[in-house]
Amino acid sequence: MGLQDDGFLRRAKITIPAAQIATGGVSNYTPIFTEAGIDSSHAIWSEAQSNGGDLRLSSDVNGNTRLALDLISIDTAAKTLEMAIQPQSLSAITDNELYLWWDHVSTQSQPSRTDTHGQDNAYHSSHNGHWPINDDPSGTAPQMINRTATANYDGTTGGSMTSGDLVSAQIGDGWEFDGVDDDVSFPDDLDTPLQDSSVSLFGWVKISTGSTTAQVLFSRGLVGTGGIRYGLTVQMTTGGGVSLQRRVGNANVNALTEGVAPSQDVWYHIGATFNKSTGDGEIFKNGVSVGSVTGWDTADVAYLATRDEGWYSGALRRNGSNAWSEGVNDYISLWNRVLSSAEIETLYNNTNAPGTFATLGTAESVGGSSRRALSGLSGLSGITT
Repeated sequence: MGLQDDGFLRRAKITIPAAQIATGGVSNYTPIFTEAGIDSSHAIWSEAQSNGGDLRLSSDVNGNTRLALDLISIDTAAKTLEMAIQPQSLSAITDNELYLWWDHVSTQSQPSRTDTHGQDNAYHSSHNGHWPINDDPSGTAPQMINRTATANYDGTTGGSMTSGDLVSAQIGDGWEFDGVDDDVSFPDDLDTPLQDSSVSLFGWVKISTGSTTAQVLFSRGLVGTGGIRYGLTVQMTTGGGVSLQRRVGNANVNALTEGVAPSQDVWYHIGATFNKSTGDGEIFKNGVSVGSVTGWDTADVAYLATRDEGWYSGALRRNGSNAWSEGVNDYISLWNRVLSSAEIETLYNNTNAPGTFATLGTAESVGGSSRRALSGLSGLSGITT
C-alpha cells in the first residue's frame, strides 16, 4: 500500500536541481534537507505533528516507493527541521524529485532506527560516521552523537565546555572550542576506519579571530621522535590551510598541506581522502581539490604508546604536548572508502547552501483536507474529514 492510500492527507515535492549535482551525477548519496528549503509560511509548519512523527518520504508521487529518513531535529514552532534522506542516485542533467508526506489521519511515530525506513537506512553502509553536532556539549555523555548504524563512535566532551559553547553554525548548531582545554574524545573503535582502512573525512570549521592553533576535525597522537613518525590528523592549520598527516612509524612524515593560510572567522568545508590500497591521498577545501599525493606508505598508522591519548576532535592530545583548537566545528562525516570528486563537490553544495540544494514545493491535499488545519491545533490525533 502506498502512502497516498495509507491515511496521509498532505504531500509536497522536494526538488533537488540538476545544477546542484556535480557533473556526471552521484550515487549512494545521502541528501541533507533543512528548513532553509522550506518557506516560513508553508503549511507543513502548522499541519505536521510537532515531533515530526508523521513525516514520511517517497521517490514517487503516489508514495509506493518509500524512502528511509533520519529526522535529526524538528521544531514546528520555531520552524526548523533537519533530516537525512536514504542514499540516492542524483542526476546532473535533469532535476531530481522526491516527495515529503505528513498529516496522517491518526497520530504517528517515526519508524524504529533499524526499520527498513528508519534512521539507520538513511545512510550508506560505507558512511561510518555522521555527527551533526546539535546537542548541548555540557549534557549527559556522550554528547557528540553519531547518527549512522556504526556502533560506538559517539564522542564525549572534555575540558570546560558549557551550554554556551553550542553556537549557531553552518547547519543548525555547532560547538565552539576555547583553545585552552575544550575537546571531544572518541573510543578506539575509530581505528577501524581511520587507522587501517581507506577513508574520507569531511566537515565544516571556522577558526576564531586571533587563534594560532589548528582547527582539528580528527587527530590521534601526531608526534615524531628519533626520526620515527607516529599518528594521524585532518585539520585546518592557521598558516598552511587544509592538512592531512598520516604517519606509519617510518621516517617519512607523509604530510600533505594546502599551503594557503585561511581567513579567520570564516567557514570552510575541509576534508581529506586516503586510498589504503594505492597510498594516494588528497585534500579538499569548499568542494575543490587543493592538493594530492601518490605512493604514501600503506601500512597501518602507528602510535607511540607514551604519547598516545586516543582519538580527538577539537584538539591534538599527546600526553602533555597538547594543542587545543580555538574555533567552531560542525557537521562532520566519515566514510570507510574514497569519495569521488563528484560526491565531494555535491556534499559541499548540499551543506554550503542547503536551501538552494533542496526546496519543498506547495502542499497538496491527498484524499481530504488537513485535519490539523481544520482543527487549528497542530499535533492532535483522531480528527478526520
